[in-house]
Amino acid sequence: MHEVNWTPELIRDFWNKLSRIPAVQAEYFSANHGLAIADAIRRWVPADATVLDFGCGRGDFLEALLSRGYRGIGVDSSEDSVAQVQKRLQGRPGFLGAFVSGAADVPKADFLTAIEVVEHVAPDQLVGFLSYLRGSLKSGGLLIATCPHQEDLERAKVLCPECGSHFHPMQHMARMTVQSLSSAAVQAGFAVVVAQPTLLAHNRQTAGRGLLGRLYFERLRPDRAPHLLFVAKATA
Repeated sequence: MHEVNWTPELIRDFWNKLSRIPAVQAEYFSANHGLAIADAIRRWVPADATVLDFGCGRGDFLEALLSRGYRGIGVDSSEDSVAQVQKRLQGRPGFLGAFVSGAADVPKADFLTAIEVVEHVAPDQLVGFLSYLRGSLKSGGLLIATCPHQEDLERAKVLCPECGSHFHPMQHMARMTVQSLSSAAVQAGFAVVVAQPTLLAHNRQTAGRGLLGRLYFERLRPDRAPHLLFVAKATA
């Protein structure tokens, strides 16, 4: 038995393959929570803003942004995912294109979302990754991220019966907390605006039910909140 060494090449190949499995795509976080998150960010993002969605996957959150009147740009390391986004959203009002991460022609943005992305980065690379995201923002721009809160990574791991590899089935590499994400963001040149353990509503939840669940975790049991909402400003 061995732990998977998640190299950049292996990560790209993993997500390229997952992007071809419809049953897996239906479980993507943004497919089930994207509309609720798009509504939640109205507190920080004006209605006519352009949002760069980093780690856009097949475009679920981008589609949610477009449906709420935002303009959207997608960026992802998976070439297959970027191709899916282009095919899925081409011609939609407000869609400004999708790019493979690292492309020279990706425009800088005032708002950058990273929905369920930072947990896919190794802890010793998190500061560097956040610095990279800061480089995609204009001065004073906002980073809005979500991720699992205090996830038990070892409990979630599975074992491949063929090769003996031991890995998280969704390629999570870091256990994120308010402290760990905030510290890394400050080192990367951000000022923390919000770091809130919470419950992010499911698209199918009624407004009242979603609000009650969120208030329970935020005010009574933040230690058990399943999600972390994080907003930070790129400093000058």
